[in-house]
Amino acid sequence: MRPVFLPIFEINQIMKKTILTSASIIALGIAAPAFAQSNNSDIDQTGHNLSADVTQTGSSNDSDVLQTGVYNEATVDQAGTNGQSTVNQSGTGTENTPNEVFVDQAGDSAESTVTQVGGRNNLARVDQNGDNISDVSQDGRFLTATVLQDGAGNDSSVVQAGNSLRVTDGDAAAGVVQSGDDNMSSITQDPATYSTANTTQIGNRNSSSTTQMTNGNPGNANRSLASVDQTGDDNVSTVSQQSTVDPSLLTAIVDQTGNGNESYVDQNGSEESALVTQLGNDNLSDVDQDGSSLLAAEVMQNGNGNNSDVNQSISGSDASDAFASVSQAGGATSTVNQTILGDEATNMDAVVTQNGVSTSTITQTFNNDGSNTFAATVNQTGDGHDSTIVQADLGGAPVNNPDNSLTTNVTQTGSDNTSDLTQLNRGQLANVDQGGSFETSRARQDGQNSEIDVDQFGTGNESDIDQGGFGNFARVNQTLGSSDNDATILQGSEGNNDATINQEGASGQAFITQIGNARGETATIHQLAGADQNTARITQNGDDAGGSPQNNSIATITQNGGLLNTSEIVQNWADNTATSSQNGSELQSMITQNGEFNTATVNQTGDGHMSTVTQTGTGNSAMVTQGN
Repeated sequence: MRPVFLPIFEINQIMKKTILTSASIIALGIAAPAFAQSNNSDIDQTGHNLSADVTQTGSSNDSDVLQTGVYNEATVDQAGTNGQSTVNQSGTGTENTPNEVFVDQAGDSAESTVTQVGGRNNLARVDQNGDNISDVSQDGRFLTATVLQDGAGNDSSVVQAGNSLRVTDGDAAAGVVQSGDDNMSSITQDPATYSTANTTQIGNRNSSSTTQMTNGNPGNANRSLASVDQTGDDNVSTVSQQSTVDPSLLTAIVDQTGNGNESYVDQNGSEESALVTQLGNDNLSDVDQDGSSLLAAEVMQNGNGNNSDVNQSISGSDASDAFASVSQAGGATSTVNQTILGDEATNMDAVVTQNGVSTSTITQTFNNDGSNTFAATVNQTGDGHDSTIVQADLGGAPVNNPDNSLTTNVTQTGSDNTSDLTQLNRGQLANVDQGGSFETSRARQDGQNSEIDVDQFGTGNESDIDQGGFGNFARVNQTLGSSDNDATILQGSEGNNDATINQEGASGQAFITQIGNARGETATIHQLAGADQNTARITQNGDDAGGSPQNNSIATITQNGGLLNTSEIVQNWADNTATSSQNGSELQSMITQNGEFNTATVNQTGDGHMSTVTQTGTGNSAMVTQGN
């Protein structure tokens, strides 16, 4: 073939193109990795109806959006690794055209800060997948924030200011949701008329703190709602709700399912409600409510280390309604303190149910005129029970508006039972029912329409009852082979007294003392089958002839079966009647009657008995029957 020769300039052009092409390829080859790892975006907008949309795919993401104006919207989507996004919006919005921020980050070191200042109906939503930190701050009215975090070092803080604030997902289904690892969430909502905060934490080192302040206008629908749901691991939750206006509705709901649980709820205002549910492990709950009326606390602890402390305080005239309910089924311990200060205050109620290891203390206090209606109920089923209830009304009783009603019921079933009950003046009623083992019950009621009823069902029995005046009634019944019985009833002030003690077993002691110008008196002691070496004593003191009122004494002691039993009845003044019935061997009966219509009857069946009857003054009569 014939050779082709190109001109020199054409050869030079071809060589230049070849060299440039190679250089571009080399340059691209060098630059491509650096470009993929250095995402960066910076948008600054001023005006109306602004919109910014940033999408970053790749590694070292960074985005900064600043919008100033009206009706702003910013969307940031970062898909890969060291993401960071800061959005700052400043301006106004309306109900139909709010300022909105949407941030979606996935993978590795996500971090997001959203700040919205001014306007109304502002919305911020942050969705993070990896290393997570999120900070949302909103300033304005009708604000909504939602944060969703998925894994690793989670941290979220939301601060809102204004009125009608929500940390929620539109329909109040979720606010801050953290799924795994080192979770921590803090929501602070500045003084607002209406606040809602929802926090859900699902696993690992959970912690949550919510603070809400209600500062609206009196008579408005002022309300704060906080809901915390923690599912597993080292849970801790603190909810603080404060209000400076009345009425205001404060509601806290805390649900902790397992592991290190702790819950603290502090509410100060009116119409407060706290519901705490802890299902398992090292539970601890503290509810502190302070306000002008309508306080309600409900604590449910279902297993393991349970401990519950409820403090409720109401002040002001016509203040009313403190309610506390505690249910525990594990290592249980419960303390309820309720105080209402103010004239004409009404209604305190505490209910505690414990299913194991048990301890319960309830203190209820009214101390002003016209205050009334207490109720305390404790129900404990197993282990080392202990219950202490103190109820007090220290105020006077105005005409046509008497102080009234103290009510207590304690039921402890199976084993180390103890109950200590103190009720002071007015309508009083107490029932203590303990179902066996080391039982001990002490009761004291001071003033007015008293009644006490104690049943203890066997083994270590002991009962001590002290009643002041007036319409007294006391009953101690220790049954089912009662064992180490010891029962004392003291009715030391005048009233319509009535006392009964029933015991079964050996070496028991029963003492009834009705003194202090006792009026109606009746006393009965029954010591039943197998009653060996028992002692029973009744003492009744009434007024002398010049005193007022006089006294209708009656006393009966029955000791049925056994030996070495002792019965003693002493009646001083008024309508005396005494009966002593003993059945067994080597029994002793002593009756002393001083003054008024005396009558004494002694029946002893068996052998080796001794009976002494001493009567002085007025209608005496005595009859003693001894035989086999």
